[in-house]
Amino acid sequence: MRRFRTMSKRRHYIPALLLLLTLTATACEETGTGGATVDEKIALGWTAFEAGDITAAFSRFNEAISIDPLSAEAHHGMGWVRLLRGELSQAQSSFNSANTNGLTVTDADAGLAITCRDLPDLSQAISKAWTVLTSSSSWSFSHRTSIDWKDMRLVIAQCSYRLGEDHFDDAQTELDILDADNGLDPLNSGTWIVGSTTYDTYAEALLMAIEALETTIGG
Repeated sequence: MRRFRTMSKRRHYIPALLLLLTLTATACEETGTGGATVDEKIALGWTAFEAGDITAAFSRFNEAISIDPLSAEAHHGMGWVRLLRGELSQAQSSFNSANTNGLTVTDADAGLAITCRDLPDLSQAISKAWTVLTSSSSWSFSHRTSIDWKDMRLVIAQCSYRLGEDHFDDAQTELDILDADNGLDPLNSGTWIVGSTTYDTYAEALLMAIEALETTIGG
């Protein structure tokens, strides 16, 4: 009888123990290390990002992804961190994961536009820049407002130029928006002047005018 009672008690203890372990594991999954939630990790990541501490931002976003691998915002943050670290292929993957997992803001598309320009994946860069501008012609990146719609126009101008002469008109159109006083005319060699330098070809002048914008645009 003693043995029977002992086994009976164990049968009650084991389900209770399993329930406790399940609840503990679930709590850890939701909060991660140190008791912080995914949203809290993401918030810390953006705070570090905005302060320019990219190393800390990387750690916080990585922790958030470890807790919830499907967090669109965590992948979004990681995309910008990797972009600033020059990890272009990884940044592209992170931004794509953010969009795949349902990110509802255009910031990731802007990050993709810049990333694809630098990879380079020129047509994709132009496509993503237009996605941002179509969504908001006055777009600015919420976590670094110095990156804005002008950067998207610059991406289109740069990539259109790199695609070759057939796309120079597109590059000139964006240049005219960003610098209405540039004065370049492909049919008038007297206008092929950027700064105080006169260029022998329109292509050279267009390139120099676009490159000059990089010193005044961007974060």
